[in-house]
Amino acid sequence: MTDPRSPWVKLRRNPAVVVSAGILFVAALAAIFGPSLLPASAGEVTRNSFLPPSHLHFFGTDLNGRDLLYRVLLGARISLLVGVTGALVSFAVGIGCFTVRLRPSLDIVQKLICLRDARNTLRRRYSSGGAAT
Repeated sequence: MTDPRSPWVKLRRNPAVVVSAGILFVAALAAIFGPSLLPASAGEVTRNSFLPPSHLHFFGTDLNGRDLLYRVLLGARISLLVGVTGALVSFAVGIGCFTVRLRPSLDIVQKLICLRDARNTLRRRYSSGGAAT
């Protein structure tokens, strides 16, 4: 059972948050899958420069005749990649900072591992009749 004071419960009850999350989800799906759903010729250079929006080109075309919707979706894909990469890097840095704060306890673990290795080395050395293996 969820605590009604939980921040997640409060966010899910806020209609603006739900609508915004839905819009972001649809935009992310469009950025990921949109360019592959458009015709293969959408990114090619043609002589149809500056065409107005139509059923063939929803946003029109640019100077080189390329479909603007295709270009917008490719730009959104790159923006999404940059945002996710930045989030992952900051997560990794945060984990690194967290482990630095735990450093004294990690030193104890490393010393225990070193003692175990020394014990195993001595055990092998003296159990084999003095010959090092």
